[in-house]
Amino acid sequence: MEWGPRARDLDEADDNRAAALRRFGVPEEDIIALVGRNAVVPEPPEVDPDNGEVLSAFHALSASRPVGFSVAPIPVSEIAAWCDLMQVEDREAFLARIRAADAVWLEWQRKERDDRGH
Repeated sequence: MEWGPRARDLDEADDNRAAALRRFGVPEEDIIALVGRNAVVPEPPEVDPDNGEVLSAFHALSASRPVGFSVAPIPVSEIAAWCDLMQVEDREAFLARIRAADAVWLEWQRKERDDRGH
């Protein structure tokens, strides 16, 4: 199976291999073959329609994080550029929501790193 070596690499990076494989676009039947029928398959959370735009922006903006020894916050300049590009009306509220989501994500990343002993 073509996903075999990739699945073994993901095993070290993610405790929930099924979720990791799903994120990489592996077909469900291949996930079952690799992980087994009883794999933990969490349902994605429901997103309030009012937060869908912010969530999409957060995911897109996450790629603009500076590269360094650890994860860094999304630069305000990138959020401002997004607001210009997407013609966001309430820039202050948008900035606050992105920064709040980013703070939660950064804290989660720090906990993950600490749990792994890095």
